[in-house]
This record gives sequence, structure tokens and C-alpha cells, in this order.
Amino acid sequence: MIMKRIINTKILMSMLSLLLVSACNNDDAISFDTSKVGQVEDFVDKRDGHVYRCVQIGDQIWMMDNLAYHLDKGSYEGCFTWDELIFDFNKITIPITNQQFIKIYGDLLDSPNHDWSVEQPDMDINKMRGYLNNLENGAAGYTQSLVLSVTRRYTVFFNLLNEKISEEKEKLKPQFIKEAAKAHLRDAEAANGEYSKAYGLLYSLDAARKAVPEGWRIPSDKDWMKLETTLGMPASELEKTDAWRGDGCGDFIKVGGSALFEAKMGGCNAWSSSGHQYILQGECGYFWTDEEWTTIHVGNNTDSDDNEGSSQENVRQGIIRQVALYSPMIWRGTTRLDGNGRPVCYSVRCVKDAR
Repeated sequence: MIMKRIINTKILMSMLSLLLVSACNNDDAISFDTSKVGQVEDFVDKRDGHVYRCVQIGDQIWMMDNLAYHLDKGSYEGCFTWDELIFDFNKITIPITNQQFIKIYGDLLDSPNHDWSVEQPDMDINKMRGYLNNLENGAAGYTQSLVLSVTRRYTVFFNLLNEKISEEKEKLKPQFIKEAAKAHLRDAEAANGEYSKAYGLLYSLDAARKAVPEGWRIPSDKDWMKLETTLGMPASELEKTDAWRGDGCGDFIKVGGSALFEAKMGGCNAWSSSGHQYILQGECGYFWTDEEWTTIHVGNNTDSDDNEGSSQENVRQGIIRQVALYSPMIWRGTTRLDGNGRPVCYSVRCVKDAR
């Protein structure tokens, strides 16, 4: 009985100790004035109709959703969904319809800038018109390839015709690239469970600068610090680099937090010496600042035991913010912008000044 009472007493003292520690932690925890926070009118991006919820925190207005605008060239210019690889648009074949081909061919035959009786005296123009008529009327066996093959013998005309066809393809190229990029995005979204609906898109810093809608900006490092100051982060912690700062501030901006920032754990496409490295979706959220500088990185380059040297490369670097399920703080860290022939990609939260 005495031993049992001793054990119960120890348990009671342990519980009291935990309560006292908890109370001390609560006294030391950062708090901020939630009267400075309020949801404001949604922003509708006129480029694609996407609706972004917005919140005013202090004298800043932030989007409550990650940027999701898809650039025309998509992954080719640094705009990705989860697990998407860079699409090589050089592989795109741009077709010319029979109607387009016939117009190009006919316009060249009738061009006032050319006298074919002089420039191509061996060419029977009426015969060539007959080939075009058969192609237009869908005569059996008549294709663009056939017409081109019989035209090949007329070198001057044939070379000019190919130039005109190439010019037409260049005019069509932007639209074909845009459609191909969207198709590439749809395929990746189908495989990843439509990542962008929950987390927006991931951008290189260069792509983010192109994607930000008019009237908004990628937050600077100072913009983030202004937000963090409003959240109650001590001035002594603001400029700590590659460190977690502001105990409690991270929780304020997470989904459901009292700052209404709704930071999502969208992961990132991190720097890797090998290839794409999509990491930590559902665990961490990474957000760009519009900061950039270049440093010189020196590395060892050893060809053999007897031949040692060093290599140098210019490395583009920037600053990001990170939130994580496992931390109540906000990380301010440095990052490479690219490497190994591909960009590093993070989420984007847009900001503007409240009027």
C-alpha cells in the first residue's frame, strides 16, 4: 500500500511538472492581433478565369491560394504540376491542312513578284494547277506529298514553296505549343490526382515572374518579413538564414490557422544532382521570394588518382519560405534556382499593398 502511494505521488508530481512547463511555454508563445486579419474580395484572374481567395494581413493583401496560372509553354518554361517532366517541343510536328497547302501553293503560282516563265521556264503551270484541283477535290491518290514530289524537279519554285510552308508553320507554332503543353499538363494531372486543384502549380523563379497577374507581385524577402512582423515574430529572429524562426508563426499561416493565410503543404521540385526530385507533398510547403543573386561554386573534378583539378560554375541562388507539419515556425532559407539542366520549382503566393 505504501509503495502504491509513492508511485501515485510520483505520477502526480510528473503531471504537475508537465502542466507547469506547458504553462510556461504558453506564456512565452508568440501571439498576434487577429483584428489585423480579415478576408477581402476574391481576385478573378482575367487570363483564365481562376478565382483566388484573398486576405488582408496588416497593410498587405495576400492570395489565400497558391498561384495556378499555366504558362503557354508549360514545363518548357518552368511551370509544372506534380511529377511532370520537361516536354521537348522540338518533337512537335506541325501539320499543314490541304486547304492551307493549296492556298500557299496557289498564291505562289499567282504571285506578281515572280515571272515563272523566266524563273522556272520548264514548269507547266496549268499542269500544276491540275494537281492542286485534284487535291482540293479529294481525287484518289492525290496528297500533299504527291504534289510536292512532282514539284521537286522545279528547283526554284520548290525551294520557295518550302520557305512559304515553313513560314506558315512558324505562325501556327505558338498555338500548337500551347495546345501540346496543355495536353502534357492534363496527362500529368491525370496521373497525380489533379495536384493543381489542391496546390496550384510549381514554378521556377523565372516562370513565376511571367505568371504573376497584373497588379500583384511575387513577395520580396521584405514582404515576407513584414507579414512575419505582423504575426508577432521578434525582430531578432527575422533575418536568421537557413533557420526556423518565430515559434507559433508557422501555425498561424497553415491551413486553419488564425492568420487565414492557408499555407498548403504542396511539396516542391527540389534541386538534385541527378534529375527531377519531387518531394514532401502533404508534409511541407515551399514559397518563393523574388530575390536572386549569383555565386561561384568551386567543386573537385577528379579524372584519376594522378589527375586532380577543380571546376567552377556560376550558381543562381534565391530565398524561400517553408512551413511544415512538424514545426510551428517559418523557415527562411537559401536555395539554388536551377541545376542539371532543369529549374528548381516552388509554390507562389502573390501579394500586393492594401490601399
